[in-house]
Amino acid sequence: MTPAEAAKPTNTKDMNTETSPTELAAVPLLACPFCGGEASGTGIIKYSKNHEAWWKDGTRIIEAHFCACMKCGVTNKGLVGHQTPALAVNHWNTRSEANVSDQATASTRLNQHDK
Repeated sequence: MTPAEAAKPTNTKDMNTETSPTELAAVPLLACPFCGGEASGTGIIKYSKNHEAWWKDGTRIIEAHFCACMKCGVTNKGLVGHQTPALAVNHWNTRSEANVSDQATASTRLNQHDK
């Protein structure tokens, strides 16, 4: 057995499912809820194999995903990130109705200020 084969998890509970770039591109990211800047959904955190933490479904956390604002740097990483890129995007795009209208007003003010 090669070292690469030995490093592969043998238990499916240790493997993370992946979302293809095509699937991620189909879900547009909302602007940053704080500054209205453009967001990126490609943040990845890699944890060592000695990392002793698990997702709610029992899968060991080896890699986590997050979204970040390209303008102000705010992220939705939280303590460890999200299990899949799709979850990170879904959580980033979650807004209260009040926040959506406030964000539109703030974004308009920022755009006028930048001119």
